Amino acid sequence: MRTTRFTFQGAYHHITSRAYNGINIFGETKYKSYLLFLILKSQKLYKVNVISYCIMDNHYHLIIKDQSAKMSGFMGYINGCFAGFYRRENGGKGYVFQGRYDSRIIQDDAHMINVLFYDLFNPVKAFIVKDPFQYYWSSINIYYSDEALIYAH
Repeated sequence: MRTTRFTFQGAYHHITSRAYNGINIFGETKYKSYLLFLILKSQKLYKVNVISYCIMDNHYHLIIKDQSAKMSGFMGYINGCFAGFYRRENGGKGYVFQGRYDSRIIQDDAHMINVLFYDLFNPVKAFIVKDPFQYYWSSINIYYSDEALIYAH
């Protein structure tokens, strides 16, 4: 039996989940949309605040505040539901995600700033866009609009 990821109530985490063998499982809009739907839905179910997200074609990043110490359930729900949807759409067998998600506790404000910058500028680093505000599948624009209310509980 695998051990649960280390977390505690109120912990901030930087989470990354990658597609198996680097396949572009989020390459189409419908897949990115469904993943975002699952993230927003599960944050309420598991009492996890999503601070930021960035959905790339073959992986995604989240920064969360684990209000309930149920991060493993939160991630299991997201990746499990998405994997089922992906397999129904595309057929096939086997893994959709490459192992377990990676989670690292954010230890202080400087660390938080670094991971936010890393996540939100990921599309620039990958040469998808020149300006991070041009990338639709990142929460960067939400910080500068009325949509920020979707994160309020």
